Amino acid sequence: MADYWASMFATAPEIPGKGLVTAVAKSDFIRDGVLQRIKAPTLLMTADRGQAQSVERARQYQTLIPNSRLVVVQSDGYHIAASNADECVTNVLAFIRETRKRA
Repeated sequence: MADYWASMFATAPEIPGKGLVTAVAKSDFIRDGVLQRIKAPTLLMTADRGQAQSVERARQYQTLIPNSRLVVVQSDGYHIAASNADECVTNVLAFIRETRKRA
């Protein structure tokens, strides 16, 4: 997976990549009202020592999304779905099972 991402980013044009990074950095999901419009059951996961997103920010997002849950994974991994794959899969499958029971 790491090789795939390295290859993909190595071959991606530089300008769109910078544009995406700039757009993401300037976006504010709270200010823009994006989170409040999510209707589907939502599972948010973040790392307790992650660099990209603080637990506090993820918790703030979670409180704005109706029918959502936050899982904090003990990790300093940037991409916890890769660095903590088993734990992420376990949490996602449990969330899906619980969501189906409520439906």
